[in-house]
This record gives sequence, C-alpha cells and structure tokens, in this order.
Amino acid sequence: MMIMKNILIVDDHPVVRLILKKILGRIDSNALITESKSFEEAENALKTKPMDLVILDLSIPGGKDVLMLGSLRKIQAKVPILIFSGREEKSHAPYYVNQGANGFVAKVAEESEVALAIQTVLNGGIYLRKEIKQLIFESILDQNEFQFNPLHSLTAREREMMQLLVEGHTVKAIAASLSVKISTVSTHKVRILEKLKVNNIIELAKKVELLQSELAH
Repeated sequence: MMIMKNILIVDDHPVVRLILKKILGRIDSNALITESKSFEEAENALKTKPMDLVILDLSIPGGKDVLMLGSLRKIQAKVPILIFSGREEKSHAPYYVNQGANGFVAKVAEESEVALAIQTVLNGGIYLRKEIKQLIFESILDQNEFQFNPLHSLTAREREMMQLLVEGHTVKAIAASLSVKISTVSTHKVRILEKLKVNNIIELAKKVELLQSELAH
C-alpha cells in the first residue's frame, strides 16, 4: 500500500503556492498538499494532521521569524521544515539551518533546485546549496565566524524576550507571561543588550527596527 505524503505550503502569495504545487506534483503526484496563507493557518493545519514536510516562507503574515520553527515543533516535534525565502542566502541560510530548519532554498532558485531541496528534506537530509556549504567550510578553516545580522546571535528565547521588551513589556510582566523567574528575564535582558551593543530599551528598539529591516531584504 502506497503511503501518501502530507505536505504543508505556508506562503501568502498564490503564484508561489501554485509553483510549489506544480513542483511537488512532479516529485510525488500522490502527495496531499495543504495550503496556509498565514502562520495561524499553518499552526491550525499542523494540529489537524501530521505533516511529512512544511515549506515555510519567513515573511508569512502573523509569523515571527525564527520563532516560527519552535512554534511549529511544539505542535509536531519532528516535522521537517524547509525554508523557502526571498531573503539573501549567504547571510540567512546557515543561520536558519543552525536554528533547526532542515533546509533553505531561495525563491529565485531554478525549479530544479527547489525540487532537489524538497526531495532532500523529504528523504531525511539537510539542504543547502553547495556554494553555501563551501562558504561555511571555508569560514571554519579560517577560524572566522560567518558574518550574520547581529540578531542572529540571539537564541530563540532571547529573540522572544527581545520582542516583548521592545513592545514595552516590563521584566515582571514578561516573567509572568513566559512562566519564568524575574531573575531569568533580567539575565536575558542583559545578554540581549550586550549582544546588540546597546545600553537601554530605547536604543534596543531603534537597533531592532534597523536590523529587522535589513533582514526583510
């Protein structure tokens, strides 16, 4: 008996979803494809049935960048996630894979490359273009860190707290919201300020706005 794959496409652009469905149809004509136009829809889809693959756009409405990986895995712990993004590969792909994505493929890639990325992740592998792997390898040999946007230096938990801080929430309120100790939030706050090289929340908010605008391109 043939086991049909359940694949979730998370992208708010109809043309992109259409292209992905065409590619998926060539890979596996029996695949059951679910489409989500927002992150909330994606979460609901995962709650409905197990998925063999999630193809995720980082700029999906309602999504929170890298935090989406953790949110989706809270629903399905082992679901493979392939990032399909318009963001520049060199400065983004290694980071998202390091944070738990199973692959990264650019929206400007040829359909053959997108198909290869999908097949690789469906088969249990990690997908990055050879050129990106080579850059990472060379940076390791040179003992230099890959150059990321400073936001990439934050852990998922720090990103979550950073967002709450710039939204104006107090340390006490954040602790209550996340069910952690006030001292834990205070420690994370200090680390966030240090990593982004700012002195207070006002400077943090300005820096985050600037860095997030860079990530959006």
